[in-house]
Amino acid sequence: MCSYFEQRQLCEDVEVCIDGDCEPLGDDVCDPNPCQNQPDPDCQEGQLRTFVRPGACEDVDDQPQCTYGSELADCADGTLCRDGECLDEEAACDPNPCNTPPVASCNEAGQLVQYEAIGECSIEAGELQCAYAENAADCNPGDRCNEGQCEIDPDLLEVPDEVGDVLINEIMYDTSAPLEDANAEWFELYNASGAPLDLQGCTVGIAGQTTSIDAQLIVRTGGFVVVARSQDVNANGGVDADLVFDFDLGNGGSNLQFVCDGLTIDAVRYDDEAPWPVETEGRALNLDPGSRTAGGNDEGGSWCRADTEDRYYFDFQGDGHHFGTPGAANSTCPVPVDFCKLQFPLDVQAEEQGAETTYFGRYFHEGITDQTQGNDEHEGLRAQFGYGPDNSDPANAFGWQWADAEPTPNWDGSNFDEPDNDEYRAVVGAPFAGTYDFAFRFSVDAGRTYVYCDGGAGSSDGYQPANAGNLVVPEGGGGNPCDPNPCQAPPASDCDGNVARSYNAVGQCELADGQAQCTYGIAAQSDCAQDGRICRDGQCRVDAPEVDFCRYQHPPEANVSFGDEVTIYGRVFEEGITDRTVRTDVDENLQGQGGFGPDGTDPDGNEEWLWFDADANQEYDGAEAGEADNDEYQVIFNAPILGAYDLAFRFSVDGGDNWLYCDGGNAGSSDGYQAANAGAMSVAP
Repeated sequence: MCSYFEQRQLCEDVEVCIDGDCEPLGDDVCDPNPCQNQPDPDCQEGQLRTFVRPGACEDVDDQPQCTYGSELADCADGTLCRDGECLDEEAACDPNPCNTPPVASCNEAGQLVQYEAIGECSIEAGELQCAYAENAADCNPGDRCNEGQCEIDPDLLEVPDEVGDVLINEIMYDTSAPLEDANAEWFELYNASGAPLDLQGCTVGIAGQTTSIDAQLIVRTGGFVVVARSQDVNANGGVDADLVFDFDLGNGGSNLQFVCDGLTIDAVRYDDEAPWPVETEGRALNLDPGSRTAGGNDEGGSWCRADTEDRYYFDFQGDGHHFGTPGAANSTCPVPVDFCKLQFPLDVQAEEQGAETTYFGRYFHEGITDQTQGNDEHEGLRAQFGYGPDNSDPANAFGWQWADAEPTPNWDGSNFDEPDNDEYRAVVGAPFAGTYDFAFRFSVDAGRTYVYCDGGAGSSDGYQPANAGNLVVPEGGGGNPCDPNPCQAPPASDCDGNVARSYNAVGQCELADGQAQCTYGIAAQSDCAQDGRICRDGQCRVDAPEVDFCRYQHPPEANVSFGDEVTIYGRVFEEGITDRTVRTDVDENLQGQGGFGPDGTDPDGNEEWLWFDADANQEYDGAEAGEADNDEYQVIFNAPILGAYDLAFRFSVDGGDNWLYCDGGNAGSSDGYQAANAGAMSVAP
């Protein structure tokens, strides 16, 4: 390949450039003809227009004026003219110009029709065409589609007139510092009627003190109303209150009532003693969704403390958590196993490290294990065997290791006078030399709540370390902590300055005070500066600006069944993009994704997380939301298999090379990603 150096020469004022030479001007400014630089080709009414050289010269006030003739030509079939070129479909659609979908609408079936944010680009009859996929969905019961949005159907609006139409669903009666009861108490009502309701004229009250609902207060089917002592978010902990009440809920228990036209629609006489949840300071009473009836919420056992780590709605300097979900769905309450026991063996003397032993445990839970005399399947069941430090409690001690157990083959409880119990077993190799306790644990709510069981009376009298199984692994022989090599967990890739480093999968094991110490050599390293990139998180990445801010928005919690459609929302701010209008400003440089992954995990670099491209929420109005410069995106996916998951969003402005991950705390990405602030998804059978 040949390269030639370009040299340029500026012609004098009395010269003109013709065919690569500077020619002298005569007395006639048009002789020789200076019109040698025709305009670049362009497009005119879909045709390619080229200009003829030389142009026609005219002397105007001793200055040459050039006019160039032109020729029009049709582009070939399947191409179009743009920027003076005939482009095929691949070139014309890269980058994709189809980023202005139609506004949401309503179809003849009364469904809300929304369009994908990015359309499919094609060329038809020499013109660029954009086709946007439609997503049609029914509005919620009691709503109707009107002008591209779902709104309450006034023709279906009713008033509460039957017991249970409205239910008391959540109660925060005992706040903690820095919040005060006088400003921060609240409770939540749930519309269980099956129709939208107007609560105007009804009252809420306690012990003869009532607050009337004097203005129209409409609640959608399945919707919530938050009733609080104050609407000042700085005083009530950030609660978005629909109604203010002026009585004290009482920390020792009270009878809270909701009354319409003299009829008590619902009442809850709660207490601060069992069977009601205890130690509730800073924690709302949470009604289990499975007990959401007028009779179900009368029972203390139907309620639990709202204290899951990812469900706080107020946090004061990291030490003022208040737990609850005002205005949002409640979590399923923990379901502890009725009974479990470490069955056999209770005392194991291992020959050496790695020697396998089969351990057995049994459990009982009404409605599950008593279906047959054999082992009964249950999707929420988790059975595990574990070992840990001698004389320790596995529920809170560090160092316990757990392995999944499987149903004991051909188990028949009637042979052991335990027809209602099921039995599980685990085959586990002995750990390093030492003395250990071992036990079983069982859960019927997919691992949310474990009951730990020893070998005495089992879980009947609580876990007793003195009744745990006893495992002794002798010194010497196979007890060498470095045999087999335990160094199988190398450090994560990191950065040494601007050099990305990864480590060998198997490390070198050495003994130090009888304990295994692992050293991992460098497997590979790369100087990121060689191709203009920077090292971040152990990888060479494009040195591109990060998204300014993002937040996982809604829902804080999703309780769904396998295969259900789940919609989640995230908001983002990027200067120069999201602040153009109060609506969501679609821009090819901004990419968003929403996803889910294992409970309590960090999604950054975690391959167990699943991500879905986000679409612009066409209904979002930042001015109404109080975040005019932020845009909102949504993701719709189907719920995975049974389990507990975290929900989050991530955004990128460099094509996905670098992502900003965002949790659901008020600070969003401002304080880094916090798994405790992620959205929560519980998938039931």
